[in-house]
Amino acid sequence: AAWLRGLYLTSATQEGAPIDRLTAALSSSFGLPPRRAIPVARVEKRSFFLRNLLTEVIFKEAGLGTFDPLAQRRRAWIWRGAAAACALAALLA
Repeated sequence: AAWLRGLYLTSATQEGAPIDRLTAALSSSFGLPPRRAIPVARVEKRSFFLRNLLTEVIFKEAGLGTFDPLAQRRRAWIWRGAAAACALAALLA
């Protein structure tokens, strides 16, 4: 049975001010002229939560995932059955 270990909200690399993108979209939807962008200091791009999620959660819990031997055997028999059905269909055709 699968376990739910957590729910994580992540953010990829962000740049610029999110409010600028929001106001630009709103002004265009209302037919308003776009505002001139106010020059801002160059901000370094950075990843907010993704690095910690990978290093502190996902990689540390990698050993929790295992293969189910019964499911592997079942998958092998399904594969063999499909191969036999294809071979039989080829012989009858």
